Amino acid sequence: LGGIVLIVYSGTITKFNNDVDNGIIADLVKSELEKRNIVNNNESEFRSWDNSLMHMRMVLADNAINQDLKVAIEYQIPATSKRVDFIISGKDEHDKNNVVIIELKQWEEARRTSREGLVTTYLAGTLRAVAHPSYQAYSYAKTIENYNEYVQMSDINLYPCSYLHNYKEEYRSEIDNELYTDILK
Repeated sequence: LGGIVLIVYSGTITKFNNDVDNGIIADLVKSELEKRNIVNNNESEFRSWDNSLMHMRMVLADNAINQDLKVAIEYQIPATSKRVDFIISGKDEHDKNNVVIIELKQWEEARRTSREGLVTTYLAGTLRAVAHPSYQAYSYAKTIENYNEYVQMSDINLYPCSYLHNYKEEYRSEIDNELYTDILK
């Protein structure tokens, strides 16, 4: 994304898949964060990398996906404390630069609220109001789009999305509720 690169892990999809298969991906992410003095000793975050990145590996193993596309994990948006969980970047069939911003969640369920950008879910053992994951990804994309000159000058398309790989189908109507139509678009 240009400028100072604040990416904890990067490589091709092939490299990423190999690192997941070899069981070292979470260790690599943790090690790189420690090198940058971003240490929180949060065992649940380490487990989430292990779990969520395995799910991303299953998605990216599709032969229809160019395995030479680039991935990045834990991209820190400059001048913020925000980190994007997962990014896929590359050119499309029209030679256009594209970046997919993926917010990973391990949630099994979430409940709608009366507020457009918020849902409730259990975090750290208690029910909390948090940003809808699609809104979170969208806010990352807008921040990057608005404050990253390289993205602006290079005419890069940003596509935010969220991947709730543990989400139970019975709760889909809560998170896909019409209240969140604009966010989901």
